[in-house]
Amino acid sequence: MKTLRRLLVLSAGAVLLGPAIWAQDKPKAAEESRPVTALKLQVVLSELEGEKKVSNLPYIMFVNADDRDQRPTQLRMGLRVPVFVNVSTKEASSNFQYMDVGTNIDCSARPAEGGRFNLNLSVERSSLYTASPEKKPVDWSPGDVPLSSQPIIRQFRASFKLLMRDGETVQSALATDPVSGRVLKVEVTAWVAK
Repeated sequence: MKTLRRLLVLSAGAVLLGPAIWAQDKPKAAEESRPVTALKLQVVLSELEGEKKVSNLPYIMFVNADDRDQRPTQLRMGLRVPVFVNVSTKEASSNFQYMDVGTNIDCSARPAEGGRFNLNLSVERSSLYTASPEKKPVDWSPGDVPLSSQPIIRQFRASFKLLMRDGETVQSALATDPVSGRVLKVEVTAWVAK
């Protein structure tokens, strides 16, 4: 009889507490079922010499706007440049190491209120210098004579936190190279991928 009473009390408790336990789990399930929004992101790096546009480099990547996974989407484009390193060991008197030169873009996105998106964007651009006929530093091109026996590398780095709507374009940065006087402009456009 005592066993039957205990069984009835446990059964009644399960019936009464079951909906409360299930209700606590429900928001978690609703959060997991929230849809992920795919964004098409265009980052354009433009270089200006005065009013004249010298280069225009567009990069397109897809980023998922998601609260669950905050790993950034990454884009890497460039080349590896050999750099001479003087090493004095018994095995070798000199050596080369390679340095990455080019563009690195990292982006993560989260949905925000009002159909907007929070973008965390990091842009890094490096390029090689060479000398123009006027002895003015310019970007290196294959066949150009370098300024020195070792590469001279220009670098730009910026991190942004942008709040953007579908189809919006934002000028995120404007920076002037202190050596050449060229201006680097970063424009970002985000679209909901269809």
